Parts: sequence; C-alpha cells; structure tokens
Amino acid sequence: MAIYHPHPADLRRRFWTTSLYLASTLVEIWWWEVVLPYRFRLGFLNRNAVERRQGWAKEYRDFALRMGGVWIKLGQFFSSRADVLPPDITAILADLQDEVQPVPWFAIEEQIIRELQARPEQVFADFDKTAKAAASLGQVHFARLHTGEEVAVKVQRPGIRAIIEVDLRALRGAINTLKNISFIRRRVKLDALYEEFAATLRLELDYVAEARHAEQFAENFKDDPHVDLPRPYWPLTTVRILTLERILGIKINEYEALERAGISRAEVAEKMFSVYLKQVFEDGFFHADPHPGNLFIRPRGESGRRVNRSFDLVFIDFGMVGHISERSRALMRRMVIATVQRDYAELIRLSKELGFLLPEADNRALIAALETLFDRYYGMSMAELTSIDYAEVEQLIQQFRDIIYDFPFQIPQDFIFLGRTLGILSGIATGLDPQFSPLGGLEPFARRLIGAEAVGAIGEAAREASELAVLLVALPRRLDRLLRRIEDGDLAEEAVQPALDRLEGIEGAFNRLTDTIMLIGFSAGWYFTREEEGRISYSMIAGAAWMIWRQLKGRR
Repeated sequence: MAIYHPHPADLRRRFWTTSLYLASTLVEIWWWEVVLPYRFRLGFLNRNAVERRQGWAKEYRDFALRMGGVWIKLGQFFSSRADVLPPDITAILADLQDEVQPVPWFAIEEQIIRELQARPEQVFADFDKTAKAAASLGQVHFARLHTGEEVAVKVQRPGIRAIIEVDLRALRGAINTLKNISFIRRRVKLDALYEEFAATLRLELDYVAEARHAEQFAENFKDDPHVDLPRPYWPLTTVRILTLERILGIKINEYEALERAGISRAEVAEKMFSVYLKQVFEDGFFHADPHPGNLFIRPRGESGRRVNRSFDLVFIDFGMVGHISERSRALMRRMVIATVQRDYAELIRLSKELGFLLPEADNRALIAALETLFDRYYGMSMAELTSIDYAEVEQLIQQFRDIIYDFPFQIPQDFIFLGRTLGILSGIATGLDPQFSPLGGLEPFARRLIGAEAVGAIGEAAREASELAVLLVALPRRLDRLLRRIEDGDLAEEAVQPALDRLEGIEGAFNRLTDTIMLIGFSAGWYFTREEEGRISYSMIAGAAWMIWRQLKGRR
C-alpha cells in the first residue's frame, strides 16, 4: 500500500479493484465448497481441496499486503485461528502480522510536524527513523524524551482515513451480497455487524481514545503485578500521534524464544486465559485485538534461570476494545456455572436469554445433543479436539442431523467482537499449549463464581433481615399507640383487624427469612468444607436438611 495522500481517482480505482476481488472470491468459494459437493453431489471433485484452499489463502495474503487497510485486519484475525484452520493455512496468513510495509520516513516526518507542530528532533532527544513495527493503520518508532525516558511513538499512516472509508464501502457491497443467503441472514444481523465493525474501526483511528483505553486497562489491573500496560504521555499524544511508555518483551507466539528464556508456554496460556476471564466477566471491558503482534511476555527474575521463570503479560495497541453490559455479564457468569455443573437445561435457557439460540429452538433435542457432546468431549485439550476422527464427526452429524438442518444458532450484535476475540485467543492458546483445555480453565473460575454468588445471596438476605429487624423493633411502640387510639375511641375496632393480620404476616416473613439465611449459610459451609473436613461437611448437610424441613413444615 503505497498511497500516502490518495487522489480521488486512486480511491475510485481501489474501490473497484477490491469489490471485484471480493465478488470473484465469494463466487469461487461458493461454487467449490457448496454447489459442487452439496447441490450436485460431486464431492469427489474436492480431492484437491487442500491445495485449493492454500491457494485462496496465498491470494488473500498477497491482496491484503498490496491493498492494506481493512483487509490486513481481517487476515490477521484468520491467521490466529489455529483452533479451526489447519497450520498450513494459518502459516500463510501469519505473514500479515509482520510483513506490512512501513511508510517512508518523509511521510511520517510530515505527519509528526502537522500533529505536534514541531520537528521530531525538537520534541525528542532521539528518534529512530526506522519503524520497529508496521500495522495496517499506523507504525511504531522508538524514541527517547529529553527527560531520558524511553517511549514508543505510534504514527498514523497518512491518508489511511480515506482508504478505510473506501474499503468499508467495498465491504458493504460484499455484505449486501451475503444478505441474499437466507441461512446467513436469519442468524447474523449483517447490517448491525457492519455498523459495529465500521464504528470500531473509525474509533481505532482516534489515538486520544486509545490512550484513554490504556489508562482504563491500567486501572482495572492495578492489583495484578504480572500484567503490564504502558502509560501514555499526554503532551505528545494527538488524534494521529500516540506516545506510550516503552515496554519490551518476547512476542507471545515466538515459542523458541519463550523456551530459551525459561518461560513455560502452558503457564503463559493459562495466564492469558485468566486475564481475559477478568476482562470479560468482571470488568466488562476487554482488549478486542489480541493477535500475537499485540501481546508480549516480559521475563522476570534471574536471566540465568532456565526453568519455570516468572513473567509479565504485556498488552499493547488499545484501539479496538469491547464492552459487555452488567446484565449480559451476570447471565454469562451463570452460563459458566451451568457449564461446569453440566446443567444443560439452564445452559439452553440462558443461551436463549442472551440471544445465542433462536426462540423456537427445540430444547429437548439440544439437551440430548449437549449430554452427548459433554460425555464424549468435556475436558479434552484443543489438540485432542482437533484430532477427532472424521468418521466420528460424521456419526455426530447423522445423530444430530435435525439440529444441524434447523441450525437454531445466531450471533447477537453485542457479542460480535467478543466472539472474534475469543476465536483469536483460542488459536493463540492452542499454539502455546496444544494440551490447553478451555473448560479446564473455567472450572476454578466457576468455583469462585459459585462462592461469590453464595456470599452475595447471604448479603442480600442479611440486608432484608436488617430492614425487617428495624421494622420489628418499632412494632411495640406502634402497637401501643394503636391500642391507646382504640381505647380513646379514635379508631373503630373493625379497622384494627386488617392491621393486626398484616403484622402477623410480617412476623411470619421474618421467621421464613431467618430460616432462609441459615439454609444459605449451611449450604455455603458445606460447599467450602466438602473436600477438607468430613464431619464438619456432614454437619452442614444436616443443618441444611433441617432448615428445608422447617420451611416445608411451615407451608402446610
């Protein structure tokens, strides 16, 4: 991509070049992957499918490197999907993480002068004119401030805003074509997907917003000493220039370098997974572009240590972020608990409430499918899952052909970027540790959630009990005033009985609430002592059973 200040004629040419490439590629994929094998039953023609798909990957890589802009970002996403794409495909697309050509120095220097109103040598004590990293929207140069601090300066590519708008127009054309396919239109709100993608991409072009994102992440992880986030230098930051603290590290997919440094790849995968669990389920604010070029590992401790060396996880590039509402996070936390507890009915109910399943989906068929899948594959590593025999997959397809035919799944708009992020993370984790199991990583997190919910329930019950206690403390005075008014003739006797009935109801409610608090306490006590103290655990079970019996007796 060698356009620095694109002319309108260049932009028109780019639009038609991109649109024709997308149209021809979609038609070719549709013909070979759908029409021939499924419409004409000519699957035997797919004997060269591997070579053909590799050819598509090479064509797309060359196209993206030539055109830049949006297309590099899409290629980086697919290059990180080692969990669903074969290694020979991801290896071809991996070039998009490193081979983006930087803009020449003269264009970068002009951009700095326009934004900072000064030449680089006036603002910085030292500025490396060679780009250390080049991406689709900008490139990074290392520099040193006059105060001696080492910084990384991210400079936006000149003319990239006009290029992005042209690419988005071409992408809109491709989406309008895909909307004609009822199967896709029914399950993905393509217009909403496009609007959210476009809005996020435009936000990435605002480096002031990116600096604020970096500060927000730093605040969220201030209590985790093993997560590093560079701080921005605001006097040297504008919409098109971002100056951040310089933090060096090993790229997360440089496996040999990690091993030479004594870093456990499995521990890196676990740390990355736990950090994202916090971002998604607790903060509701997550780094939505975690491709390997944006994640680094910084070794700690003695440089001579070669086994199980501690490390920090370093994030850079905070342009693309995602948000999750508190309601969605609460439902997702319950889904984690239901997954670990294998509560299939609850999983399906929550999936419908979140919008992952169509309302008319057959619950019984889905429960049967989940039972089979969990029994066979729960706890498997990604390596084991990807090595499942094709005959077994065909058997599953036959067994659940009704569900597959109906395909009652959809992608809610709020989860589009979360799905993309989890897809990339799954690929990175698999590359780091083929034995990594996402469900295995969820179990300790789910136990913590269960404990937190139990404590929360006790706290809520205690709050209600305190409110009732305040009311009951005031009851004697109020009752005394009520009786005096009856004696003085100020209140008819028939008007008193409903009030007394209400008082009895309040007393009964208080008794039931007290029993409920004790039941929750016994249940929580059993949960936390079930593995360590046998007799204490049995006592907790007995106490919970007694409380249940009291409540059932009280309802008779």
